[in-house]
Formats: sequence, C-alpha cells, structure tokens
Amino acid sequence: MTRWPLWARWALGSVTVFLLAVGLWVWWAPLPLGGDMAYIVLTGNSMSPRFRKGDLVITRRASIYRVGDIVAYRHPQVGYVFHRIVEVDAEGRFVLQGDHNAWRDAYHPKPDEVVGRLVGHIRGGGTVLLWLRQPWVLASLTALLVWVFVLRQGPHGERKATSRGTGSMMRMDRWMAWLMGSAGALLVGVLLGVPAFTRPVALPVEERIPYRHEVVFSYTAPAIPQVYDADKVRPGEPVFHQLTGSMVVEASYRLESQAPVQNIQGLYRLVAQVRDGRGWQRTVELVPETAFDTSEVDVRSSLDLNTIQRFIDLLEERTGVTRSAYQVVVFLDLEVRAQVAGRALHDRWQPALHFGWDRWELYMTNPGANPMSGPQDPLRPVLDGQLTYQRLATNTLMVLGHPLPVATARGLAVALFLLGLGSGGALLWQMNRVLEEGDPLRQMRWLVGPRLMAARSLPPAEPAWIEVGETEALARLADQNQETVFYLEEGSWVHFWVALPSGVYHRLVPRQVVEVEARPAEERGLALWPWTARRQVKKGLVGVLEGWARAVGRLYGDEEHSQRVVDLAVRLARRLGVRGRALEHLYWGALVHDLGLVEVPVEVLRKPGALSPHERHLVREHPRRLREYLGAVPQLAAAVEIATHHHERWDGNGYPDGLQGEAIPLGSRILAVAEAYDALTHERPYRPAWSPEEALRYLEEQAEAAFDRRVVAALAEVLREEGVLPNGSQEEGETVASGPDGAGAEEPASSPPSARPSTEEEA
Repeated sequence: MTRWPLWARWALGSVTVFLLAVGLWVWWAPLPLGGDMAYIVLTGNSMSPRFRKGDLVITRRASIYRVGDIVAYRHPQVGYVFHRIVEVDAEGRFVLQGDHNAWRDAYHPKPDEVVGRLVGHIRGGGTVLLWLRQPWVLASLTALLVWVFVLRQGPHGERKATSRGTGSMMRMDRWMAWLMGSAGALLVGVLLGVPAFTRPVALPVEERIPYRHEVVFSYTAPAIPQVYDADKVRPGEPVFHQLTGSMVVEASYRLESQAPVQNIQGLYRLVAQVRDGRGWQRTVELVPETAFDTSEVDVRSSLDLNTIQRFIDLLEERTGVTRSAYQVVVFLDLEVRAQVAGRALHDRWQPALHFGWDRWELYMTNPGANPMSGPQDPLRPVLDGQLTYQRLATNTLMVLGHPLPVATARGLAVALFLLGLGSGGALLWQMNRVLEEGDPLRQMRWLVGPRLMAARSLPPAEPAWIEVGETEALARLADQNQETVFYLEEGSWVHFWVALPSGVYHRLVPRQVVEVEARPAEERGLALWPWTARRQVKKGLVGVLEGWARAVGRLYGDEEHSQRVVDLAVRLARRLGVRGRALEHLYWGALVHDLGLVEVPVEVLRKPGALSPHERHLVREHPRRLREYLGAVPQLAAAVEIATHHHERWDGNGYPDGLQGEAIPLGSRILAVAEAYDALTHERPYRPAWSPEEALRYLEEQAEAAFDRRVVAALAEVLREEGVLPNGSQEEGETVASGPDGAGAEEPASSPPSARPSTEEEA
C-alpha cells in the first residue's frame, strides 16, 4: 500500500481538524454568536438536589417544548431562570416551577422566550468558569502559554523534546505553522461569518425626544396697608374682593427640549371662568386668540372682580340658589406646533390657575395636588411629553466579551476567509512543487530545516548501515532524536544518513533535478489545485465554499440557490461537450458567483419593489467585488472570470464589461442560463415562482438578446430528458407571450429572469 506524502497527510489532518472544529462550533456555538446553546451558571438552589448553586447547565434551543422538560427562559427583570415546565396555560404560555420550590413561577414565558432545553450539566462548573474569568487567572494562563510556546525553544527554533520519540509531535516547522495559520484563518472566518451573515447589519431602534411645556402664573392686586404687609397682593395671598375691585394676572409660557426646537407656530388666549362646582359657569375672555412664533410667550391681563361678583349675584337673584363658595379658574388656552430635532410636534394644553371664591375673599387652591407624588406648585404647571421615532442602529456581535459591529464582523470574516484560502492554496502549491519536483536535497531541507548539514565523506561502513525506505521516515527519525541529517552528493545519487547510538540510518536517493518551469502545468500539478493535494483537501474546501454560498443565499432568502445553479450548470456544460478542467472551472465559478453580494444590505436584496439608482448600482457592483475577493487566488482565476461575466448579455448590454456574443466566456454563458432558469422557477420577494414551461419560453424569447441560443437549446434538451418537461411540449421556434401566472399577461421583452417591476436586471 502506497504511503501518502508527509505534507499531504499534514494537509489532510489540518483540513480534518478545521472541519471538526466547524462541526463542533455549529453544534456548541453560544446564542450571542448565532448558535443554539446557552451556558448558564446557577445562582440558587431552586432545582436541588440535582442542581445546586455554582453548577453549569447547558441548554439547546428546540422547536417543541413539553411538560416535564427542564428549560431555561429569560425573565424580563430577573434574567435567566432554570426551572421545569409543569403546565401549558390557555394562552400557550409555559407554567414553570423549581423542583425544590412549593410555588410556581409568577411569570409565564411564551415559547419564543424559552432559551433551550437541558442537554448537559457540570457539577461545580459554573464556579470554575467564573474563577477562570478573573483577570489574574487569565493573566497567569497567558504567561504559561507564552512560556510553553515561546520560551521553551531549542537553538533552531524547535521545542526541546521532553522524552525520546516525542520530538516530531512537538516540532513545528515554518511551513506547517503556515498551513495551520491558514486553516485557523479559515476557521475563524467561518465561525465569525456564520453569525455575521445571519444577522442584519442594522436593527430598528425606538428613539425618544423629551420636551416640556411650562407656564409660570402670577397675580397681583392693590393692597390696603392696614390689611397686608406690602402695598401689593403677592402670589399665594388671598384677594379681598370687597376691598379690591380687580387684579392683574400674568402667564409666562416656555417650550423646552435638549434637542433643537425650530419652526414654532402657535395660538394662545387667556380666559377666566366662574363655576359653582355643579356644572354652572360663566366665561370672561381676558386676552383674545393671538398667534406667536417663539419658544417663550408672556401674557398679561386684568381680571375685573366686580364682574365675577355680578355673575354670582345674578345667578342667586334669578334662581334663588345660593352657594357658600364658588371657583374661579384662569387658564391659558395653548395650541403649539413645532419641529423638535426635525420631528413634528403638535400639542393642545390648558394650564390653569385655580381660586376659591366666597363672600369675602378670592383665595388660591391646588386641585391638582397628588398625595402619592407630593405637593405640586399650582403657580408652575408643566406638561412633559416625548416624540418617538424609529432609526436604524448598528447591530453588534459579542466577540470575546466585546461588541463588534455586524458590518465589521462581515468584512473581517470575509478577509480572514480569503486570507486563509489564498495563503493555504499558495502553501499547498509550493509544498507540492518542492516535494514532487524530484530534487531530494530540497525535499529534505523542507522536512528538517536547519538540521540538514553537508558532509565531506560517508560514515564508516562498520557497523553495517541500516537502510531506510522513505525520506520522510529518515527525517522523522532525526526529528525524534534531535539529531542532524548529513548528506553527500555522489554523482547522480545523494546519500542521507543519521548517526545514532543504535547505528547509522542511511537512505540513497537518485538526484533527479527537473526544471520545474519547463514542465507542462498538468505535470507540475499547478492547475486549480494539485491533484494529489486535492484528493485530501477538496472535500474540506468545497464544504467551506458551499457553506459560504449558502450563507450568502440566506441574505436574499434562498439558501440553496448556488448549489442548484452549480448542478444545472454542470449538466448543461456536459450536454455542450465541456469536459476536464473547463468543467471544473465552471463548477467553482457557479459555486462562488454570488459571493460579491455579501456587502449589499439585506433590505436591498429582499426589497419587493423597484430599486433606486443607488441600490441598483450596489447590486451591479457584486461581480467586481467578487473579483476583488478571489482574483488574487491563482487557482481560482478561471472560475472567477466565469462568475464575473455571468451577467453579460449576448447583445452586449450586460455588465460589468459589456462583452458581446462569442466574446463572453462559454462558462459564463452557461452560468447565465442556469442562474436565470433557477431564479425564474423559485419564489423571490418581488414575484412568485414560474413554472418550468414558462421559464423556458421566456429564455427562448430572450435568446440572441440576453442568452446564447445554443445554451438555451441545451437547457430544453436536459429538461425534457429529465422529465421536467414533456417531450414535444413546445414546437421549435414557438414563442408564447404569457406571464408567470399563465393568464396571458405579456412579459416585457426587456425584463430579465430576476427582474423587479420596472427595473433592469438586479439578481
């Protein structure tokens, strides 16, 4: 059985670890990072004896919860609560109770408030976790890692072996570190990208703008020196209307807000009323309706007390009804319109100054006093209000305890993913070039680094040398024993050996120096990815890109769109005779064709109506962004070229480069038809799904304008062979001007498959 090269085994191991980490993350990812798991430290004993304070419980979100399940839910005031479901009430809410409690929880959560069902429990794990999160513990662990991975290094940069036979496991070559770093970048990019691309960039937030209307009332009247301390009646003192026939009432109004107040327009009038408390009243207008346009208004008028007395006398004379006391109310009737922080304000308010009236005096009262909130100043009534509106606030992810904007997380995830993809591909290409080009010295130097040394002569023949069958085995032997590998060139052969107490381990290798650049690309294994390496890493990379394509698909509500397009494009290509590398380039191009949409806001991709010119520009930029993301990866150059031009039109009116006819790559023409058919036959926010017959008729109508007629014909053949369309369902060249509902509504010839109403192609 052929043993795989060392570099191939390491590459396979790295990809395996990467995929394993991705799988573990998908299963165990916490809620703040887009996962389904919640890790809760218990702070009480309501679920004892099984669960106690300081335990760590792990819950997983479920679609259905039943009576008897132990779940965690988020209480609006308390936070996380970990109890058992004992009942479901008539409204579908859960009734919960702690196993150690004799009472049931007062709060009944809805199903969407339940965090998850119990899946794991670690006794005392919460205490340990809280201890590990202490700053001094984190600092100690960091220092320990620095000592293990940095300070304990040998003279050549490798770690010192602690025992015989463990050196190769502890040693980290530069290129292995490079490979692991690439895998780490890919892993972090995916782990960060999954929650970032499944959450919106911005969230609607309700904002409140507080404001206040305030009025300051005052009144004065002439005073009799023998009755009052001063020569005027002051606010709060009674007015003896038998001695004074009038008083002056003043009101100062002000509109306040911390936000800017503009465009004030208002009306005010000052009115006095006398009431008997049982519905009778007479009104005196002190100041007629007046307009104002400032935030402060002062109003002043005289109130004739004799007029008030005449109203009362007339009532009692004509009706024979007498009251011991009456009320006199002076109020400022206000209507205010303004702009507060650009938001419209419209209020109507009647602040009032209340008096009691009896046979001798007019005295101030305070009917608005509230014993619960304390006394209120009757001379300074206020009206507080707030304007509410919604704005889009930046959405964030919690990463290592710190908030990170989702947009930043997306960009960082894409950058890390592409960095890992590009650097990992470059490394695998370089490793393949070195290890398979046939130069044994270069191969050994890659395997052992500075541990390789030239010798002047071969070692003594006695005792007999121990022949080693593989170069990698000899390198591993030297690494395990921390010994030097010596070499000596002898004609067309190279001797390698390691001298150990147990003997001299020797390997003789033919010196086959090959000019790499003179070899065809197929022999050098430089096309796309080296075939030998691809057998080990292809599945991992395909899985990552497929996952990334699904994440992009979720942005516009069709997670499997890219995979369906890949499958259909490959079938069309085979029908047209495309084989080998060209078919593989088309596969990768179809898989990544929508990656440029990652920077387009979700609300644009899912907009049901026509796009604005700016939104259309954002969407049309996605081929260029795809080229920026992946254009630097040489192995994907042909695939990126196919994906970049799949929005070109046969008549030259497409984008991004306006290519026409045969100038458009065949792979791009195939991808254009495959994506158009898939977009037509699946529902979009701006239209329902079409039937296969309607979609094919549309594509045939658009042949020679938007699509290559040969590719459209191949699509028809494939659909009929696969039974999607009945044989002979449409005669050659027949055109039907019916819409997607089959009711004969004509579809405009300029409307592309994924078009919104009255727009050009956007998908």
